Amino acid sequence: MGCGERGAQRELVRFQADSRSGLALAPESGRRGRSAYLHRRESCWQRFATRKGLVRSLRRSVDRSTRGTFVALLREDEGGTQFGKEE
Repeated sequence: MGCGERGAQRELVRFQADSRSGLALAPESGRRGRSAYLHRRESCWQRFATRKGLVRSLRRSVDRSTRGTFVALLREDEGGTQFGKEE
């Protein structure tokens, strides 16, 4: 997705398409539907933010502005309640 590397799901941040804000963090359980994953690393988030076009796992295009907004959300919550920092 971002950096193109693979990783265990427990090491990744899960997100889904959201009709209101474009992209949203997905809870660990309970929410169904298509989702995508990013590593919990700034370098991965940066690559994701600068890409354009289709997010294949979500089967939809996501513009750079929406990606940038989502990355800003990840930065705000880094180490917070939504997900923890990579150890």
